[in-house]
Amino acid sequence: MIMHPGSRLPLPHLAFLEALANCEEDTSRWHALTAGYAALQLFDFWAEHDAGAILPSDLELRRVRKRLELVEWGDPVRRCLLHLVEVMERPKPPRGSEDQRLRSYETGRILAAYGKLLQYESSWSLSRDVYETLVTFASSVDDDERLLDSMLMVAFCHRMLGQLDEAREAYSVLRETATTLESEQYLLLSELGFSKLAVARGNLPAAAGMLDRILEETRTGDHHNVRAKALMDRARVAMQLGDHSSAALLGHEAFECSTDPFDRDRILLNIGMTLTHMGLWTEARDAYMVAGATAQEVTVRRMAQINLMELAYLDQNEILFEQYLRAVAVDELPPYVETVYHETRAYGLCTFGRLDEATFAFRRMLDVASRHGLNEFVFKAEHALEDVSRVTPPLVRTTREEPERSAAIFAVADSLSRLREHAGL
Repeated sequence: MIMHPGSRLPLPHLAFLEALANCEEDTSRWHALTAGYAALQLFDFWAEHDAGAILPSDLELRRVRKRLELVEWGDPVRRCLLHLVEVMERPKPPRGSEDQRLRSYETGRILAAYGKLLQYESSWSLSRDVYETLVTFASSVDDDERLLDSMLMVAFCHRMLGQLDEAREAYSVLRETATTLESEQYLLLSELGFSKLAVARGNLPAAAGMLDRILEETRTGDHHNVRAKALMDRARVAMQLGDHSSAALLGHEAFECSTDPFDRDRILLNIGMTLTHMGLWTEARDAYMVAGATAQEVTVRRMAQINLMELAYLDQNEILFEQYLRAVAVDELPPYVETVYHETRAYGLCTFGRLDEATFAFRRMLDVASRHGLNEFVFKAEHALEDVSRVTPPLVRTTREEPERSAAIFAVADSLSRLREHAGL
């Protein structure tokens, strides 16, 4: 837990205080943050007193409800936190009873839903705070499944924040706990997490080896979603290693295999990236447009827009490039996404001869990548800054001829076309 400078006592929910410090007062976000902070403070009291052995006072409940009343009516955060308060108002069931078990499960489900809502808006620090709270609670009530899932989410949030060392530690804790609890699924997911860290640090051969082992272990059995995740990541590694055809086919297999809507959004994005590298820009645009319009996570939607921005400069369409540039620039982005944004922005500006702006963008790319240990991007930015006037954006065609398409790639393209039509785009 984070400690306040000058104090030996941990400061609970510091992420919320930091978010409030950077938020304009009396806005919808301000009210949602203050309500979340108040509800978590109340939950801490409730959980510390044996999950309701001492009920919150009427004054404490009124204080939280007053904060919740200021949250916009249609905001799902309001409904989620109101549900949490309602659970905490109930009398404590008899110890060891089925009612007590069900209430603990319900409480964990509500907190997990709140953490997921924060992920939808890419509030990774806040989501991590909620899941860390949930790790403590799940451990106290012996909810092993919730404990393992919350540990996985803590590691995921660290990774999305670019905190790779902290993410490695979190995945290590998950692996140890999964081993103790004999959970093969979460043991596999922890190994999958380590492979993602290898990718983030640019160690692609190591990542490929880890993923191949996971795919071999999930060839049979019931771990279909883990296999889909591993296929998705193996496709990404294949693309980065230059094996684009395999990447497209692996990605499509992952999309067909996965039942998780969030994974399917990311897989679609990765398929688009692979097709872009293959020069199949029309098919890639289909994938990006569907992901940009239908993905549930803000991060995935923003990555789709960034990739559409890339297609715009590849097509020499400066007006469309500017439209996507401005659309993405208004958002706060996670470190990896921000780095990709500055890279795409810089290459596009080079394409249109705007070298001073491109130099600034490469410097921003270097700054963000350096601060978050994104070594691959550090190398590319440093190389570009040696002489921006000589930078040639990758993937620029030297011929107007369309690349050849295999029968398997035609099947992928047809699937994407039907998805776009189904989405009404």
